[in-house]
Amino acid sequence: SAYGRECADIYSKYEADFVQVLAAADSDAPPLVVVIAANKGMCGSFNSELLGYAMGRLSETDSYVLCAVGKKAINDFKNKNIPIAKEYVFDDIPL
Repeated sequence: SAYGRECADIYSKYEADFVQVLAAADSDAPPLVVVIAANKGMCGSFNSELLGYAMGRLSETDSYVLCAVGKKAINDFKNKNIPIAKEYVFDDIPL
């Protein structure tokens, strides 16, 4: 799918950062959770559903490493005092 290709492209561009926070060589490392949300509120229901789902999943585990992508995800997690290991804000205009 187009979405899958875009996710793979993002991963390939930022693989070094993901590997740095993931510590993939350690089998006891906590899971890396990457939440990709929009930068603006024009995707309100998308952001609400996504962030609600993410919060539900995060509440199921004691330990994780969170990577927040997009202003809405970053602000939501910060407002809830949830630690973010790495954060990214991408340009609003597709390349």
